Amino acid sequence: MAAQTQTIENGARDLLNAGLGLFKTVEESVNKFKADLEKSYNDLIKTGAGDTSEQAVTLRKYLDQGISAVRDAQGKVEGLVKS
Repeated sequence: MAAQTQTIENGARDLLNAGLGLFKTVEESVNKFKADLEKSYNDLIKTGAGDTSEQAVTLRKYLDQGISAVRDAQGKVEGLVKS
């Protein structure tokens, strides 16, 4: 009977340790993936920022115009709400 209890306890410990090991491994993998993703994103930003082609300049101009239009609309809406 004591040997059977010992076996159950060992099995429970092994299962718990396996679960903890799995959690730690997944956590490390997620952290590595996140770091790799952030590095890749920052590399893309750097590459895009260095693009001075006509298409890139035009796209940046349209983006600036869009942001300006949104800010203008926001100001008008805020003015109407305050009135």
